[in-house]
Amino acid sequence: MALTVDRSLTAEAAEELRALYDSHPGWAGRTIEEVRTLIRNSDEVVGLWETNAESESESKTLVASARVLTDYVMYGMIYEVIVAESRRRTGLGKRVMEAVVTHPELEGVALSLQCREGLVPFYEACGFELHDRNIEFPEFPDGDPVTYRTMMYERE
Repeated sequence: MALTVDRSLTAEAAEELRALYDSHPGWAGRTIEEVRTLIRNSDEVVGLWETNAESESESKTLVASARVLTDYVMYGMIYEVIVAESRRRTGLGKRVMEAVVTHPELEGVALSLQCREGLVPFYEACGFELHDRNIEFPEFPDGDPVTYRTMMYERE
């Protein structure tokens, strides 16, 4: 199986992206139209496609994705980094983050994101640094509040 980086997902990938979102409790249940709108209104949408050429007909599956909102000059905010549930802990999260950080359109842009406390080590391993600003959100669907940490990618 081959892995392909796509740095410009379009609304044509909405069904595949919706399937990824359905594996996450906070993002499940989005309609196909909502996902198409998310893609259209995001500045950059990065995806990792896995191609299976072993069968009679070659098939592609979206296995990871991340969205970016940016001004292309100073700042970019990364949203909804997700890896297919069956492929988590295989390095795909790091690969999709690398595709975002090295995206030619984002060169020189200060990237940031917000993540749950438990994901801080992962994002640190991707080159992000923890900052002091924390945000509390209610847990989904109806649990205790979750603290999100702000992370920044410092370019040299």
